[in-house]
Amino acid sequence: MSNSSTNHRFTHQSRNIIAITIAAIVFACGTLLTTATADEKAEALHDFVGAKKCKMCHKSKQAGSQYSIWLDSKHSKAFETLASEDGLKAAKEAGVEDPQKSGKCLKCHSTAYNFTETMATNIAVKKSTGKARLTVEESVGCESCHFAGGDYKKKKIMKDHDLAVSKGLNPEPKKMCLNCHNDESPFWDTTRYKLADGKTAGFDFDQAWDKIKHLRPKATDTK
Repeated sequence: MSNSSTNHRFTHQSRNIIAITIAAIVFACGTLLTTATADEKAEALHDFVGAKKCKMCHKSKQAGSQYSIWLDSKHSKAFETLASEDGLKAAKEAGVEDPQKSGKCLKCHSTAYNFTETMATNIAVKKSTGKARLTVEESVGCESCHFAGGDYKKKKIMKDHDLAVSKGLNPEPKKMCLNCHNDESPFWDTTRYKLADGKTAGFDFDQAWDKIKHLRPKATDTK
């Protein structure tokens, strides 16, 4: 066999190997993209149920009076503050006519907007009335931090943390704070919190958490 024939054969084989490799890479990337898309769709399937649904299991002293703590917090009044004098002034400066109807404001003042400028579509409705279980007026409720509870709200699921997480519960709710407590806020103040080292910060989780802490008491604390 001549050298030219041998070279031609090797060149042909090399092209085939390259083609197969490229096809494999494209297939792998396509699989990853498909999986990511499927995961995003699965996340979207969890319906928001509203704080009143959470109240059923989180209102008693044995549960830590979590619902009452939320009601007394600024989070539960976030929607109302948009109509306050300061809220209206800040909105006007931002070119917003009605902050209680603007996605620019509601993305951080209402769970129903879920950190976006449009209202969430995955909101459960009451079978008896057909009305949404989560309203814009609820302000910043449980599901802003803990994620939509439609699939983990049942008590038997909540008793199993890993199962609840698999059903949509956010295992790291504190990471949600910075979605809104940042320099995009018209009320951002870099001196609001004084840190242990003497410096200041616009947000400090530990100090902010002390204001809204709503842990479930240990069994020994409820006796």
